[in-house]
Amino acid sequence: MLLFLANFADGKNIPVEETTRNNREINMSWKRIGKKQLREWVSRHRKLILWIVGGFIALLILLVLSASKIAQFIISQKIEKIEQRKQIKIELIGFELDGLSGFHIESLDVIPLKNDTLLSICDLRAEFNLWQMLLINTDLTSLQAESISCRFIKKGNYCNYNFLFSRKKDEMPGDETDVNYQKRLSSVLSSIFGLIPSDMTIKKLDILSINNNYQTHVFTPRIEVKEHQFKTDIFIEDSLSQQIWHTKGYIDKESNKLSGILTASPGHKATIPYLNLVYKARISFDALAFDLNTEESGSETILTGRAAFKGMEINHARLSPDDIQMGEGEMKYRLNVGKNYIELDSSSVVQFNKLQFNPYLRAEKGERWKLLALINKNRFMASDLFESLPRGLFHSLDGIAVSGELSYHFLLDIDLANPDSLKLESAMKKLNFRLVNAGELTKMNAPFMYTAYEKDRPVRTFEVGPSNPDYRPIESISPLLRMAVLQSEDGQFYNHRGFMMNSMREALIHDIKVKKFARGGSTISMQLVKNVFLNRHKNIARKLEEALVVWLLEENRLSSKDRMFEVYLNIAEWGPLVYGANEAARFYFNKDASQLDINEAIFMASIIPSPKRFASAFDKTTGLLKENRYWHFNRIAERLYKTGYITEEERASFVPMVTLTGVAAQSISAARDSFVLPEIKFRELGK
Repeated sequence: MLLFLANFADGKNIPVEETTRNNREINMSWKRIGKKQLREWVSRHRKLILWIVGGFIALLILLVLSASKIAQFIISQKIEKIEQRKQIKIELIGFELDGLSGFHIESLDVIPLKNDTLLSICDLRAEFNLWQMLLINTDLTSLQAESISCRFIKKGNYCNYNFLFSRKKDEMPGDETDVNYQKRLSSVLSSIFGLIPSDMTIKKLDILSINNNYQTHVFTPRIEVKEHQFKTDIFIEDSLSQQIWHTKGYIDKESNKLSGILTASPGHKATIPYLNLVYKARISFDALAFDLNTEESGSETILTGRAAFKGMEINHARLSPDDIQMGEGEMKYRLNVGKNYIELDSSSVVQFNKLQFNPYLRAEKGERWKLLALINKNRFMASDLFESLPRGLFHSLDGIAVSGELSYHFLLDIDLANPDSLKLESAMKKLNFRLVNAGELTKMNAPFMYTAYEKDRPVRTFEVGPSNPDYRPIESISPLLRMAVLQSEDGQFYNHRGFMMNSMREALIHDIKVKKFARGGSTISMQLVKNVFLNRHKNIARKLEEALVVWLLEENRLSSKDRMFEVYLNIAEWGPLVYGANEAARFYFNKDASQLDINEAIFMASIIPSPKRFASAFDKTTGLLKENRYWHFNRIAERLYKTGYITEEERASFVPMVTLTGVAAQSISAARDSFVLPEIKFRELGK
């Protein structure tokens, strides 16, 4: 190349073949010169080179010979720091290195100070990936142990594992505004797969949990991982049962894949221990399965796989008096985790018995959290929905039979930094839908027995019908009370179909702002269904059942609006053990529900949200209506005027004033004397 450039500068035209031959000769000359100089330099510094090589070899030999002592020193320093920080004692016996990347321990005990031994390990051998160790990464390739024993003991204030959850101030998590969830997840996954050995044999694993008087023992005689496969039996015993779980699965550390399945013995169900002993709850199943695959894609960590259950049953008195049969369920998921967000991709599929849908969820951290949830299910068989509901949970829907199709749309969009921007949409539409059998949902159309509950206990049962002397048909209840209740509780009752999404949206916005559940946004239809058809246990399933029953009642006109409102007014709680408008009219004013005046009607409507606290509407010293109630009274009076229930003269002369003349007046008198409300007995109402 140099010759070509020189000749080109002189204006000479040299053939390409000659140029290439000349370049090759020059390169060979440079190589001969370089090798000669190198030989001369080595000859002059032969002794220095020998000293360097010899010193390196000697240092390497010294490190190998003393590696065990160096490792023991480092480990002892680490153990001492952990012992001081966690207030525990770690007894390590017989530690020695095994080659360049492994170690052997005769025994290891973790003993909380003044407590029982938490962990004991005998004859432990482990080996790590040497190259990953050089990169300061954990990659456990082999693990063998003769036995591992864990004892979790809690008796009163005594607990031998509290230290696991204790943190010093300098260990407490700080401001999470800059938390990178993708990096955190990647780190956790790396640690998990790094600690899963490719080859493992634990001859005995023994776990004992003692919580006061409850004891659970979990034992497996052998856990083995060979060629990515694992399989073991787990023996579980507590004071209620003995059972055997069978597990098997697949582990691939290189591709970050993990799967497993857990089953019970043939003819039996696997039951999660401890729950029944402590919480009086039982969860059992035929099988549980999961798959987990992880991959990195740019700034995202992607988790894909599935989770499934078969034959699951749940039993808890607060959920249902019967076993809740969940049936079968499976979720094929794709979870995307970025720097400041976690997203369940809409390609995820949830299959619950016969019902299948694609949910989308996204939680994003900015100034505050943002949450987006979306479900669109366009056309599906209506029977798939009702036949998929867990048996033993939705009692009011027993016997329901439907035909045709439905569609459903749900959207929840929340920005906690701007609650007023909240979006809430929920709509289920009928497509040739028909209610073939309504089951118990038509019981309100005839007289029926109603049971009132307090704190999940029945306190009164009475008929909603003519045989009850306090029952009043809707036309026998003061129009002022009827309209005051509607304006206070649900002004659009006669116009909506069970739900007021805007009211529910406003209630949710208010709850977010005050950071507690202060408003419910329930319509009269929802309150009626809750009282007549549902159990009293508050849970997510009951809210779903409530929504379905309201939809069925309203969309299929199983009861008229007048009848629904009539039942509502006859069962509503209006005071301590006071139910129905007529009982309440006698309790407060010693008159019939048809004879109430404006103030009396507004007062009764105003206390429906907190009927037992009716006395709080009155000043304790004077017995008069509190001034802070005037605004509500005037607001309802204005609505009564605008709807034509009172005249212009009655509105102009209206003054908020309530005088109790019934049994309830005793409470106000007693409160003025002692500031303590006496217990009101039902017999005082003249029953």
